[in-house]
Amino acid sequence: RQTLGSANQAFSGFTHFVADGQLNLKANTAMSSVAIFDITGKQVISQKVTSTNAQVNLAGLNTGVYIAKVSIGSTQEAFKFVK
Repeated sequence: RQTLGSANQAFSGFTHFVADGQLNLKANTAMSSVAIFDITGKQVISQKVTSTNAQVNLAGLNTGVYIAKVSIGSTQEAFKFVK
């Protein structure tokens, strides 16, 4: 599990990890959306979220490095992950 080092309170306690073909997200505050981009910047997944826990199915994606952008309220944070 990886925790983002963020000065923003909305992302306090935010963690993410990849397991069993899914990106698992957990936050102390309800998330509103998550978008996944490939390394070229092309958006490959966009998903609305309305809770503090979310899973994004990565089954359709090739193995590689991706960037996830998570929104909590009006704040966004991005991080890299490997599938």
